Amino acid sequence: MTYPPNPGQPPYPGQQPYPGQQPYPGQPPYPAPSGGFPAQPYPGQPYPQAPYPAPGYGMQPLKPSGATAITAGVLAVLGGLLYLLGLIGNVVLLANLGTVYWQNVLSLVEVVLLAGTLLPGGILLFVRKPAGRVLTIAGSGLAILVTVLSVVLNAAGVGALSTGLGGIRLGGAIVGLVLVLVPAGATLTLALVKPTALWCASR
Repeated sequence: MTYPPNPGQPPYPGQQPYPGQQPYPGQPPYPAPSGGFPAQPYPGQPYPQAPYPAPGYGMQPLKPSGATAITAGVLAVLGGLLYLLGLIGNVVLLANLGTVYWQNVLSLVEVVLLAGTLLPGGILLFVRKPAGRVLTIAGSGLAILVTVLSVVLNAAGVGALSTGLGGIRLGGAIVGLVLVLVPAGATLTLALVKPTALWCASR
């Protein structure tokens, strides 16, 4: 039968201190228990701090490209200027005519709407305004719709919504349709794509 050592007496070789008994000066810390778990630090011993990344060095989000928006804006401004010239031509034509035909009135309304949407829409796209994208989409879509309807009506012998296509044979009207569809379709596509929306939204 063994007896516990007296206070102040070191433990026998190989014997662990009793619960609550502090290690003696010069005695190394307790060995790590089996299983690979590290020994817990003694009271007052600081825990190792995990390294944290310095602030400001994270990945910065990529800025959206404005290539599609700027291209759509350029096409919209060019189209708006052409329809503005058409508006001036329609006003001069109505002033010289003694009789006002419904084609002239419809053509005047058409060029007013197209010039009023494409021209400011393209300018607003340059300054990254969401309203510019909306106006550009509306103007280019309206240009495609009016041109297609004019060709269909011209082929049916009814006339055309635009005086620019009135009296032109079907072959010439189709050529005019292609000339309108290519730039208007490109403008509409560039205004609808996601990079253009992100460009306007990230202002």
